[in-house]
Amino acid sequence: MRAKAQMPWWILAACLSCGNLNACSSISPNFCREDQECGACAQCLDGTCVPAGLTCGDNQNGDSHSAGDGPAPADPGASGDTIKQGDSTPSGDDAPIQGVVWRELELPIDTQEIRAIWGRSDTEIFVGVGAHGKVLKLVDGHWQVWTQLRAEIPNSGINSLWGTANQLFVGTGSPSPVLIATDGVAFNFIAIDDGGSEGYPDSIADIHGLDDNEVYAVVAHYPGGSSLHRLGEETTTSLLSSPADAIRNLESVWVVAPDQLYLGGWGEISFYDHGSVIQEAIDWPDDWLPNEILGVFIADIVGVDDELYAVASHHFVFRRDDNLWTRVYGPDSPASSNSGGDLRAVAGCGNPTGQIAAVGSESLTGVTVALDRGNGWVDVSPSQRLDGMAIFSVEPGRFLVGGAVRGSFDGLLLEATIP
Repeated sequence: MRAKAQMPWWILAACLSCGNLNACSSISPNFCREDQECGACAQCLDGTCVPAGLTCGDNQNGDSHSAGDGPAPADPGASGDTIKQGDSTPSGDDAPIQGVVWRELELPIDTQEIRAIWGRSDTEIFVGVGAHGKVLKLVDGHWQVWTQLRAEIPNSGINSLWGTANQLFVGTGSPSPVLIATDGVAFNFIAIDDGGSEGYPDSIADIHGLDDNEVYAVVAHYPGGSSLHRLGEETTTSLLSSPADAIRNLESVWVVAPDQLYLGGWGEISFYDHGSVIQEAIDWPDDWLPNEILGVFIADIVGVDDELYAVASHHFVFRRDDNLWTRVYGPDSPASSNSGGDLRAVAGCGNPTGQIAAVGSESLTGVTVALDRGNGWVDVSPSQRLDGMAIFSVEPGRFLVGGAVRGSFDGLLLEATIP
């Protein structure tokens, strides 16, 4: 084997930063020898080489896009068009992972950022919009305004959705958040009983449950603090004070059994068991300081098959192994974590088992969607400039991600298919 060509330090640094995330298509030129022997960081996401001077994106998508420009902008008329994201090459001897096919879905006019997605099946899916109390529903293959709760919550967006076969539970944002339970005909507005908690309820950050009568909501307070609520009577919720006492800033909840749930806060994950709160160990990078850890918020916790996953700011993904939340994706040091991006939602995406996807906002490496098919996390971000906030697994091998066009409040809904 011949020696590899030396690269300028700034290109090498970019390559090193993308080495684990396979983000070279958007942040660094692809350097290949003229005889097509790949040099350092020269392998494109589909496992091939391109001539020197071109980028991975030139080889993947058939169009030219300068490395310094960031991800290629979406075609203004691209609703319904497909975009093929190149394959990623995992470390070790595993074969290249097949790429993800992205399709932008058409939304009703004036749809603002999408904050929540939940569905009962691949044909009954709901989308929560971050303004004017608007919920969209998939009807005959088209997204339509299913209900607009603007009269009751004129300035609030929909922050969270969760449901059962009979009810859809809707959590709103500020001001004066409310939990709404609906069967599609009647709407029950459930007041948030703050029980004299610090500050006042500002928004419902997350909802999860087991059935119509075992539903929990995490509520953020202004100017600080949070509270955990359990659905009680149809007109109010009951306050569970212990988690608020133990965890000041709750962000996420996942229920595993009656009165047993996992809670994500700032710098911690805890297990709530019939009134007791047990803080769980998290595999943070060795050189992280306590104040740096407290600056990380656990945005989402989800059960996938027999495992639990959590995603967080700074692009962390954790998996619960016994009593430890093991870091399976994310930065190794505080310096590299200063990326300006967060992961906000995670979901299992089906066949085969162990296939997980996470969505968030763009980091220094350009990653907005990461995928693990059982042999390591890789970048499968779409070409659209996505600020991702929500994800939903439609069926095995197909999932939706929602959010906004980066730098705006314009809603963006994308469908991903894994061949």
